[in-house]
Amino acid sequence: MRKKEEIEKIAELFARFRAEVENLNSLNLYDINIHAENVIIPILNIVYGLNLVNINNEVKNSSAIDLVDTDNRIAIQVTSTATGEKIKHTIDEFIKKEGVLKNTIICLYIL
Repeated sequence: MRKKEEIEKIAELFARFRAEVENLNSLNLYDINIHAENVIIPILNIVYGLNLVNINNEVKNSSAIDLVDTDNRIAIQVTSTATGEKIKHTIDEFIKKEGVLKNTIICLYIL
C-alpha cells in the first residue's frame, strides 16, 4: 500500500508543478522553465539510466536543445509550449545546428 501512496504523491506533485508552470507562463514569468530543466535531469537520469547535463550551463539559451547525454547520443528539448510550431522550430534548429554536437547526437526528444 505504501508504494501506491508514494506514486500518488509523485503524480500530485508533478500535477502541481505543471499547473504552476502554466500559471506563471500565462503571466509572462518564465524563470520556472529554467529551473524545470534542472529539476528533470536527475529524474530522467535515474528512471532511464541516462547521464544528462544541462547544455545551457555551457551555451546560454541553446536554440534547439536543453539537455544532452553524449554517451547515449541523445538530446532533449524541455518546453512548456508543445505546439506544432514550436516542435517544427526545434527540429529545424536541431538540423541546422553546427558545432561539436552535430555529429554526436542521433536522437532528439521534446518534452
